[in-house]
Amino acid sequence: MLFIIAAFNEEASINRVVTELTDAGQSVLVVNDGSTDKTAEILAKIGPPLYVATHPTNLGQGASLQTGLVCARLLNPDFVITFDADGQHSLTDALAMIAFMDKSPSLQTLLGSRFLGSTINMPWIRWLMLKIAIFYTRISSGLRITDTHNGLRVLRRSFYQKFNFTSPGMEHASEILDCIGLLKVSYAEFPVTITYNSYSLAKGQRSSQALSLFFRLIEEKL
Repeated sequence: MLFIIAAFNEEASINRVVTELTDAGQSVLVVNDGSTDKTAEILAKIGPPLYVATHPTNLGQGASLQTGLVCARLLNPDFVITFDADGQHSLTDALAMIAFMDKSPSLQTLLGSRFLGSTINMPWIRWLMLKIAIFYTRISSGLRITDTHNGLRVLRRSFYQKFNFTSPGMEHASEILDCIGLLKVSYAEFPVTITYNSYSLAKGQRSSQALSLFFRLIEEKL
């Protein structure tokens, strides 16, 4: 399996997140998305079993994950796991999701759900925006999901070898759900814990940005 992490100016968290994974013996691919801080320098010091792909300029999280998928196809692991760089996700949850996939060979993708699991320090406005996004995604994709825009996912080889992210920005999270619904890809949700801290909240979308994204997605569907 291969963990794919999209990173842009993540010097405050990238060492801790990546080291936790590599110390546990996991293969990790970080796509450094044109970072202008010390992210590249930190990654260079971590070393194997870390793979690094670099964008010369910032292209967006969706574009970074697409670069990660292109690289993953060369490495050809059984599973790829998309994992956020800001410390919101848990290695324990990711490994539990892999174990679940191992026992469910018919599943092509497994989606983390904070609303089946739990959250730590989630602001109420973030809860509200997510609930609105979930309602809209259920209508647009036809999927009876409980969470959306959750970056913790496990993709089986049969899916990631043929799926492509075409939205360079945050819209990629809705794009993969639309694809699952359109192509009737077998999926399930899995309870996970999302931890919000001051850094992840500062790095994440502000409420105004989330609202703008929501209306932009609606406009694209009309």
